[in-house]
Amino acid sequence: MMPSTKATLCLFAIAYATRLQSATPPWSKLVPVQTLEKCAQEALMVPDDNRYSVTPASNSTEMVGHTLLAQADAIYIMCMQKCSTMPLPRIWVSKVIMVNGRGSDSCLQPERVMKQHPDEIPDPSLHAIAVTLSHLLAVAHAKAQGHAKIAMIEEDMQVADDLTWSRGDVAQALTFVGSNSWQVLRLTVQSFVYTSQGQTHTCPARCVCKEIPGVLIDHSAGRTLCEVDANCHELHSTSMYMLSNGGKGTFDAVLNSMGMIDTLLINSLPQAVLGPPLFEEPAFHAAAKGDVGTMWRLYQERCFRKASNV
Repeated sequence: MMPSTKATLCLFAIAYATRLQSATPPWSKLVPVQTLEKCAQEALMVPDDNRYSVTPASNSTEMVGHTLLAQADAIYIMCMQKCSTMPLPRIWVSKVIMVNGRGSDSCLQPERVMKQHPDEIPDPSLHAIAVTLSHLLAVAHAKAQGHAKIAMIEEDMQVADDLTWSRGDVAQALTFVGSNSWQVLRLTVQSFVYTSQGQTHTCPARCVCKEIPGVLIDHSAGRTLCEVDANCHELHSTSMYMLSNGGKGTFDAVLNSMGMIDTLLINSLPQAVLGPPLFEEPAFHAAAKGDVGTMWRLYQERCFRKASNV
């Protein structure tokens, strides 16, 4: 099986971003944090209480995802189409802040940033810059508000399966999320470590995912929670993730990082990865058992390491 066109382009983007990393200034030099905080006043929206109407089945994957995200002090939802209409889980009441993409773009002007720094940004995509700036805006707001943990979500996420979780798995996952032992927790991941069934090379050392002892995550569905060191740029997607400021200065690290949010930036930090993903982007849902699903399974099979083998 040959790599898909998307996979090939993504691998090219990884190499390109990595090559330019040393010459790329941090975002805080391109867009000052004070500017992000100012624009937050224009882009952020607090939803009405009557929108908190969603209650998934007990111990379903959807409920587990909602419960994990509810441990955050604030839940930022990146939106364009559903800023005023998106139904919200009851368990998130009073925590959701909608990040209006149009408001963010109007204030931060990603096209101006791209024109002013054409040789300093690893990805020339206007959309990628706009999305990255909206995430940075949310992080700057969270820091100013003194939040310890936040969740970041794209508006078009949908649950990946209808499996039922054991209460023990849910309890252990909640204990982990409630701790200060992590900086980034990714609930959606698209792996480009392997891009075809025929590849047999061993896992790159930078992408090894080490088991987190004492956290058993739904092994009946093949799910695992493991830790990846910084700089595995082959792990894409920031459609659903959490940040923990803890005592590690995570928010400052994000604001002073470089590159696009879903590749170079997010992977500049050590992270915990829960996979297969609890939620998926619609564009990838139909392909969950195809190319994207195959790439994830190859990554899990070849890069996951039990604690005793690390």
